Amino acid sequence: MPKSGNDSSSRDGAHLVGSLLARIDRLVAQIAARDERIDELLAQVKMLNARIAELEAKRGGPPKTPDNSSLPPSRGQKANAEPPAVKRRRKGRPGVARKLAENPDATRRFYAERCACGAVLGEAGQELAKEYDHIDIPPIRPITTRIELFRATCPAARRG
Repeated sequence: MPKSGNDSSSRDGAHLVGSLLARIDRLVAQIAARDERIDELLAQVKMLNARIAELEAKRGGPPKTPDNSSLPPSRGQKANAEPPAVKRRRKGRPGVARKLAENPDATRRFYAERCACGAVLGEAGQELAKEYDHIDIPPIRPITTRIELFRATCPAARRG
């Protein structure tokens, strides 16, 4: 019987079907791998959502104090304490400061050179605003005394 053209086309058709089935198998394997990864990610999302809920619940709780946590007492704050007030500048009172020296070794005068606006100021017309003594203690210099001890031998007793 003579060969018909159907034999070669059926062989090509079988080859095509085989390659398509192999490709389908690869795609099914890829889908299965992706499904596993999706399941892992969903589990991770579930765990992170639980952690977020836990942290949000803690955030709404009372602040940590030495009474309700392991904070040391020094970290505690007084309840309803007012913020510390700004320190007020002390008023000058007589007798509070040291008296000025009667005979200072040197006197230095400092005049204002410029105004806040930038204008140049001269020495004339400036009045004394404040004066104080700057006391420098000279460096300590030790006094060294050399001691020399002598001995002799007694000619009568022959002892030293």
